[in-house]
Amino acid sequence: MDKKKLLFLFALAFVFLIVYSPHFMHTYPFHFDEWDHASKAVKIHEQGLKYFSHGHLVEIGFDLILWFISLFFNLVKIYQFLPAINAVIIAVILFYFFTSFRCCVIWYCMFMFYCP
Repeated sequence: MDKKKLLFLFALAFVFLIVYSPHFMHTYPFHFDEWDHASKAVKIHEQGLKYFSHGHLVEIGFDLILWFISLFFNLVKIYQFLPAINAVIIAVILFYFFTSFRCCVIWYCMFMFYCP
C-alpha cells in the first residue's frame, strides 16, 4: 500500500477515535440534544406528515436523516457512532477538496478564515 494512503487511513482512524472518545464510557446517547433528535425521528415515524404540521421545522433535515437511519437500525444504539462517522466523511471531503485543486494554499486559507 502506498505510504500516502496508509497515512490517510491512519488520520481517518484518528479522527474517528477522537470524535468517538466521549462515548467510550457511555454506550447510549450522551447529550440531551441526541435524545431529543432521536425522539423526533421516532415521532416522524409514528405520525408521518402530521408531525410537520405542528411547526417542527427548525432542524428538519437532520431529523429526516435520523428517521431514515432508524428504519434500518436501532437509533439509540447507533447514535453514538454518528458524530464520528460524520467527522470521517467531512475529513474525506476536505482531503479530496484540498488535494484536487492547484491553489491548495488559497483554498486552505479561505477555509480557515471561515472556521470559528
